[in-house]
Amino acid sequence: MHIGAPPLNRKQFAARVWSKLVVFDKEHSLLRPGRRILAAVSGGPDSVCLAHWLSVQARQKNLTVELVHVHHGLRGRAADGDARFVEKLGAKLGLPVTIVRAPVKALAAKRGLGLEEAGRKERYRVLGERARRGRFTAVATGHQLDDQAETVLLHLLRGTSLEGLGGIP
Repeated sequence: MHIGAPPLNRKQFAARVWSKLVVFDKEHSLLRPGRRILAAVSGGPDSVCLAHWLSVQARQKNLTVELVHVHHGLRGRAADGDARFVEKLGAKLGLPVTIVRAPVKALAAKRGLGLEEAGRKERYRVLGERARRGRFTAVATGHQLDDQAETVLLHLLRGTSLEGLGGIP
């Protein structure tokens, strides 16, 4: 028995994300001409689609867009490959890329956190710091629904309050 919609191919996924980004921009008017946007890019399909969309918006609306990839140092060569992929993506799109290495394993041990939580906290800290230093007007992130569900599940398992069930900030 099949539950839910059939899986999307790459083109369908990109089209769906793209249309959601267009609607979001129309509803919130975040990408006004002259804005400076810092985009977190993991190398996954959601953030790659976001990077492509922002590169088009940058040309159409005279935006400054920079891609940031946070290398957590957890997956060895695979993580190195993700960083190289994001660098190549930025070059292809004509967008500058900053790669930041984050010692997530050490931070998790020091703070008594799980790797996922330590990685997320460090990622947002890095993004906030880079946004302030670069005087960016917005930070764009892409999260898959599974990431949100995983975050809510982690909060539930830890016995969080109702406010904590909001998912990824």
